Amino acid sequence: MGTRRTTRNRRFKKRSILDVKLRTRGQRLARVRMVVWAGVVALGTVVGLFLFWRGGEWALRELVFENHSFVLRTIQIEGEGLIPREEILRWSGVRRGANLLGLDLARVKRDLELVPLIQSAAVERVPPNTLRIRVTERAPVARVLAPQAAGLGEETRIVSYFLDREGYLFGWNSAESWGHSFSSAGMRLPIVRGIPGQELRPGRWVELEPVKSALAWAAGFKGSPMAGLVEVRSIDVSLPEVLQVQTSEGSLITFSHGRTEQQLRRWWHVHELGRKQGKIIQSLDLSITNNSPVTFLDALGPVESPTAAPVVPATQRKRHV
Repeated sequence: MGTRRTTRNRRFKKRSILDVKLRTRGQRLARVRMVVWAGVVALGTVVGLFLFWRGGEWALRELVFENHSFVLRTIQIEGEGLIPREEILRWSGVRRGANLLGLDLARVKRDLELVPLIQSAAVERVPPNTLRIRVTERAPVARVLAPQAAGLGEETRIVSYFLDREGYLFGWNSAESWGHSFSSAGMRLPIVRGIPGQELRPGRWVELEPVKSALAWAAGFKGSPMAGLVEVRSIDVSLPEVLQVQTSEGSLITFSHGRTEQQLRRWWHVHELGRKQGKIIQSLDLSITNNSPVTFLDALGPVESPTAAPVVPATQRKRHV
C-alpha cells in the first residue's frame, strides 16, 4: 500500500514540472514580442522625428530664409545727424540683399554699441523688407589731453580724448574725415586738467568724484546764461573740494562741488555788474557761501561776448533715413 502511494506521487510531480515549463516558455515569447514592438515603436519615432526635422528645415529654407519676399531692400537709420549714415551702416555690418529674417539683430546691436561714438543702439525688423536702426550718439561735454604712444624714432604726440556726461572716455580720431566743422566743435570743449594719467583709459569710465563733478558742471554750464557770454577754456580738478575754471578772458572762477545752478547764477550777476562798469573779472571765488570775493580788471576795449559754438537742439537735428 505504501508502494502504490509512492507511484501516484511521482505521476503528480511529472505533470507539475511540465506545467511550469509551458508557463515559462509562454512568458519568454511574450517578452520577446514586447521587445520587438518596443524596438519598432522607437525606430518609428526616430524616423518620424528625423523626417519632421528635415521637413522643418526645408520649410524654413524655402518659405523664410530663401523667400524673395524677405530680401532686405530698405535700411532706415535714425540718429542725431552728426555721425554720417554711411559710417553707421558700415559699423552695423548689414548689407542690402540679405534675408531680413535671417539677420542676427543682437549681433548688429552689439557691433554698433562697441563703437565709442555710439552710446546705445536699437535694431528692429519691419517686414517684409525693411530694417530700422536707431542710434543714440555720445555727447561729449569736455575733453582731456593725453600723450599718445609713438613709434620708434617718432615724437610723442599730445592728443585729445573726450568725456561724455557719465565720464566715458573715448577718442574722436575718425571725426577728421567728417568735416572740419564737426571736429572743430569738439576742440571748443573745455579741457579737464588734473586727472592722473593712470585714470585715462579710452573705452572706460573715469570714476573719480572730482571728474564727475566737473562733467556735471560742464553740462550745467551749457544751459546757463553764462554759456553765451564767456568761453570756458579749462576746468582744474586737482585741488581738493573745489573746481577752478579758466575762461578765454583770463578769468579764474572757483566753484565748490555741487550747487552748480546757484553758483552759475551768482557768476552771471557778478559778470553783469562788471560789464556795466566796463570791467572784466580777474578772479571770483564762488565756493564761499556767504560772500563772493572778486577782483576786477579794466577792460581794454568794449566788453563783448565771444562767439559761442552753435548748439543744435536734439529735436531739431536732422535724422538719417
